Amino acid sequence: MLESRRGTLVAIGSGVVAAGAIGGLGASFAMNRPSIGAVFPAPDGAVASTRAVLTATIDNPGRMNGLRAMLDGKDVTAAVRANRGRLVILPKTALNEGAHRANITFHSDNPLARTVSRSWTFAVDTKPPALKLAASTGTSTKREVALAGSTDPGARVRVSWPKGNLETTAEPTGAWNLTARLPEGQSPVRFLARDLAGNARIVSRPVVVDTLAPRLSVTPLASGTVRTDRPVVVGRVVGDTPGKVTYGGTINGRPFGPVSGVSATAISGTDEALVAEAIPGTVPLQVAGSRFRLALPPLSEGRNRITLFVRDDVGNRSTSRLTALVDSSDEFGEHPILTGAKGGDVRGLQERLKEARVFRGSPTGRFDARTLKSVRAYQRKFGIPVTGDVNPPTLRKMVGRIIVSVKNRKLRLVRNGKVVRTYSVAVGQPAYPTPVGRFSIVVKLPNPTWTPPNSPWAKGLGPIPPGPGNPLGTRWIGTSASSVGIHGTYADGSIGSAASHGCIRMHIPDVE
Repeated sequence: MLESRRGTLVAIGSGVVAAGAIGGLGASFAMNRPSIGAVFPAPDGAVASTRAVLTATIDNPGRMNGLRAMLDGKDVTAAVRANRGRLVILPKTALNEGAHRANITFHSDNPLARTVSRSWTFAVDTKPPALKLAASTGTSTKREVALAGSTDPGARVRVSWPKGNLETTAEPTGAWNLTARLPEGQSPVRFLARDLAGNARIVSRPVVVDTLAPRLSVTPLASGTVRTDRPVVVGRVVGDTPGKVTYGGTINGRPFGPVSGVSATAISGTDEALVAEAIPGTVPLQVAGSRFRLALPPLSEGRNRITLFVRDDVGNRSTSRLTALVDSSDEFGEHPILTGAKGGDVRGLQERLKEARVFRGSPTGRFDARTLKSVRAYQRKFGIPVTGDVNPPTLRKMVGRIIVSVKNRKLRLVRNGKVVRTYSVAVGQPAYPTPVGRFSIVVKLPNPTWTPPNSPWAKGLGPIPPGPGNPLGTRWIGTSASSVGIHGTYADGSIGSAASHGCIRMHIPDVE
């Protein structure tokens, strides 16, 4: 039993020693197991040369047998050079642009790695990456400037300027963006994109940071009343050039402009020349030094609220407000009318309102609160948008139209859809008939001088000054029909007949 037990013990001890020897040997094999480590070009990487040299590091090479190298499916083992655990593959021909696949295989005496193999892909890329900048990259109204663009997917983008730089990696779509804090003014900015192969492309662009709006000062319009419906505004632009900014604004809430400073007419000499020199009708803007003179669109009779702005090329703007009280006409119907207006045109307005039964009392010639209330009542009555302003739609309704019946020798004045006056008239004789159609009144003259028309019947006749012998009487209302109008006549007996040379004759009190 003891021997048996001792034998058993001896047997167990031998087994432990054997197992220890085998375990130590296995650990040695594992520790010295050969493998292919770092390779170049890196897996899924790129190189910028068609004469690329491939390398592979062999960890624990030991005894290597049956070495074989493949490149794009072709055996390139003959091009392999070994040096201290490093394999170098020198392809005999240039590599094509695009993707490539490499493979290295060898055998070893290590029982844990009888066959060692490594495959990987890489690309040859000799072309610089595309680099496009977003259209918005160039100007900014903020110090924090958004810079964006596109390049090759995965490329590194570096943006640099004096005293700063930033880097990022392009997204899989190729898009990239950065936010840089740039100083006020213009900065030279350099954009560099470098792809995975190391190819680079550089684009330079000046970027302007302009956070300051041009300052606008405007000379108030003449105190009291402006005698023209086309006044001009004189002002000064500080912090920018008047010829480089854009002008515009609103008149009574309605926008006008924009007018580019590039289109301005420059006046030489001192700034004061701007005030003295008249603006041609086709040139709405003039500049002299830091000052400008801007012709406004036609204004309405009465108090006009004007807001003027100037805007630089990056969108900074400043505004100025002013008021123009216009009284340029006494003739009702020539211009829109606003509160504050006064004169004959307002009296004509009040008479029209009285005819429409929305104005009580005697006309005063002043567009006051009572008149404003009546205008709104008129607009409600006739389905016109209620603004309180005597605007073009309201004027068209109030002024109305004239209908002449050649057959009946009658002239009717229609307002608000109703005939408010009917007059007897004379029309053209058969040899010179009054034209039939739709026409507009284009001129109205008191005490006109008659000028003979270019017609056989007037041959040899000369002009006739105002007075009892004048064929036009005391009023001429010219129409858009050539040489045809409505006028008075001293020949009262012709009214009601076809007696004229095409014109429409009226009794002098009627035409007045």
